[in-house]
Amino acid sequence: MVDHIWIEEKLKEKGLTRVGLAKALGIAKSNMTRLFRGDRVIYQHEIPKILEYLGEKPLTANKASIRLVAHALAKNSDWIQMDPDTFEELVIRLIEHVEEESLSKDNLDAVVKWQDVG
Repeated sequence: MVDHIWIEEKLKEKGLTRVGLAKALGIAKSNMTRLFRGDRVIYQHEIPKILEYLGEKPLTANKASIRLVAHALAKNSDWIQMDPDTFEELVIRLIEHVEEESLSKDNLDAVVKWQDVG
């Protein structure tokens, strides 16, 4: 999830600055300060620019891929107990594999069951 906490972690990880991000977004430094205090929302149209500045790949999954992963995960209720950030990362990786066609529906079900057991 793209929020101010995730962005701050990525900035530190990559040695980037809030000032640089403000410039990339075309917003005042004061607005960037408000964002990191949690007083300003991140607008949908800003997310691609944020990801680009951070050098992160945007998630562009199609609905069919999302449905496939959602149905596979829904069959295994233990996934609900997973930490939300870990779950999100898992879903993103599974969707990427489905879209790269390195994971078929049958294989996806098997991976989800194996991860649940493992």
